[in-house]
Amino acid sequence: MHSDPANKRDAICKVRFTQRAKRQLQMEAKMAGMQLATYLHELAELGRAHRAAEAVREIHGVSAQDNHKTA
Repeated sequence: MHSDPANKRDAICKVRFTQRAKRQLQMEAKMAGMQLATYLHELAELGRAHRAAEAVREIHGVSAQDNHKTA
């Protein structure tokens, strides 16, 4: 039995994945993280450029007039 959990994880990774596969998974995770960060940045910029409430209405296809009618 392994006393250090990091050693156990490393042993499992060695059994399940080759070095090349591990590198590929790490690169894909890094790219996904970068894409998410870019999306969040663009969303924040959109919120700053427009008022945030207008941006949410725009995303959901609700105009300001429709919103006042339901209120």
